[in-house]
Amino acid sequence: LYLLLIGSIVLTSTKAEEGDSKNTKECNIICPYLFAPDPVCGYCKQSKFITYSSYCWLERDNICYNADCVSIANCSCNANM
Repeated sequence: LYLLLIGSIVLTSTKAEEGDSKNTKECNIICPYLFAPDPVCGYCKQSKFITYSSYCWLERDNICYNADCVSIANCSCNANM
C-alpha cells in the first residue's frame, strides 16, 4: 500500500486574473505528503475552497470543490485516506 503519510504543509495560493478580480480568493490548503499514484488533491480547511482534481471525491469535511482557486500541483492524495 502507498498510504504512508509523512507530514503536511500549508500552501497559500491566489487566483488573480484580469476581469475576474471579484472571484479572487485566498486558498489556505493543507496538502498531505503521500506516496500515491493519483493526481493532485487539495485538502482545504474551509469548504468554499477547492481541490483542482476529479480524482478525489471523498465524503470528508476538509475536501472542497470550487474552481475559483488554483490547483496545488505538488500535492498528491489517495482516495482511501
